[in-house]
Amino acid sequence: MTTAVPPSTDAQVIRQSKAGSGPGSATWPVRIFVTFLCLIWLIPVLGLLISSFRTRDAQFNSGWWTAIANPLEFTQWTVNNYAQVLTTNDSGINMGQAFINSFIVTVPATVTSSPPLTLSLGRRMDPSTNTSPASIHVFRRLRE
Repeated sequence: MTTAVPPSTDAQVIRQSKAGSGPGSATWPVRIFVTFLCLIWLIPVLGLLISSFRTRDAQFNSGWWTAIANPLEFTQWTVNNYAQVLTTNDSGINMGQAFINSFIVTVPATVTSSPPLTLSLGRRMDPSTNTSPASIHVFRRLRE
């Protein structure tokens, strides 16, 4: 037995928005303001980056912006700060080894918890924790 559905008498009106007025769009003043805000926000980061390549004396004697004025004065630039951090320093902390340890933990955990790999291994991801049994196994092995 077949029943026919009567056509609706209520006409739906579909409104199309103007180009550039949908979700995620902004007016030009908003875009300019956000760009300006982002550039202002990046100034301290730029200062830290420049200071990290300067010698200790140059950091204490002048501001980081003076390095921009004289970028070819090579006596103020050094990579010894990074060499000191990445090797064992006076406090006995070796950040280079810490980076390697981080990669040893994160790369297997990321690879084994990726959905294509877990599906190919026949395992389901635990939706409550967004982890797979394989990544849990890696974490347990690393704690031993």
